[in-house]
Amino acid sequence: MIYINCSCGESLQTGDEHAGRRIRCPKCQTILTAPMSAEEEDLPAASLDAVRSGQAPLPPAVDGPNDRYERETPRRRYTPPEATSGKAVFSLVLGLLILVGAMVLGFVAPIWAVAIPAAFGLLNLVLALMAIAEVKRSKGRLAGFGLALAGLIVGLVAVPLYIPGYLLKESTSRVRMAAARTQESNNLKQIAISLHAHHDVFKQLPQPGSEDPATRKPLLSWRVHILPYVGQDHLYRQFRLNEPWDSPHNLPLAERMPALFQSVGKPAPANHTTYQFLVGPKTLFPDWPSKGPGALPRKRSLISISDGSSNTFMVAESNKPVLWTKPEDIDYDPARPRSSLGWSMPDRFFALFADGSVRTISNNVPEETLRLLVDPSDGMPINHDALDR
Repeated sequence: MIYINCSCGESLQTGDEHAGRRIRCPKCQTILTAPMSAEEEDLPAASLDAVRSGQAPLPPAVDGPNDRYERETPRRRYTPPEATSGKAVFSLVLGLLILVGAMVLGFVAPIWAVAIPAAFGLLNLVLALMAIAEVKRSKGRLAGFGLALAGLIVGLVAVPLYIPGYLLKESTSRVRMAAARTQESNNLKQIAISLHAHHDVFKQLPQPGSEDPATRKPLLSWRVHILPYVGQDHLYRQFRLNEPWDSPHNLPLAERMPALFQSVGKPAPANHTTYQFLVGPKTLFPDWPSKGPGALPRKRSLISISDGSSNTFMVAESNKPVLWTKPEDIDYDPARPRSSLGWSMPDRFFALFADGSVRTISNNVPEETLRLLVDPSDGMPINHDALDR
């Protein structure tokens, strides 16, 4: 059936046999031509009449420019993968573990530990490449190309991420060490002020420890006897000065150690201190401890230091912490002057000079120089520039 729309608005219809013929609109009497079918448009006039009369069949259609491709090349249907590559999944999981591990190790491990995430990153690289090759060989049966690629990238990025954590840890450690050195220096300066205040009152430095007048047995450390000069007079008054440090009354007071006796850079055992006098031959206190009844220790004033208070150790950092109330200090050995020194730093130690100055002394200082710094009356000059090497 052929449908024709006239310009007057009338809709006409006629049979297929009238295709190509003229018909008249019954409403406006306009002559119209019925359109032909797509197959008949390409036929010559002689063939067209034969086809319409039924004497000849309609010839086959000629392929258009895209018809042959569409007929000869059928569209491929999408088939979902049968499974996901296990290697790809494991590669992604391993890459994430390497990433987290590298970031954590950077904050807690030394620089050589970067080899750990690097080794696992190399392993993950090989695994990811194997997963990618497996997915390609499967020709669509396996999925996981993106997972393997993501695992490869994450594993490779993990190694550089170790460095920021390590650098942040190192910078934080340096800041913490600098703050600890400043605090320890301030502690020793407070100790110096208290020792000088004691000297102003009694015209002498405190002995390394008080002694029982009858037996010359050591009782309490010099650190107890400077408490009134460091704002701890209330604690000092609670000690029984005629009893030893470990008496039933005095021993519990050791748990109340003032903060200025505490090592900051490297913690010492509870209520123990590394700030100690140097005692023994060729020190400020050569006859301590006393050798028995009647053997009184020599009094030591700052004026009696013939080498000068700026050239003589008064307090040093010991490598053997002691209970702060116990009258025990560095047992100085002139043959091995460095053997007992140092605690908070691996390459230096704190020293308080008799003039009240505080310095950190390098472990590279020659032993002969250390002997001159300990001995208050050797008469030899000191090269202070060499102390920081």
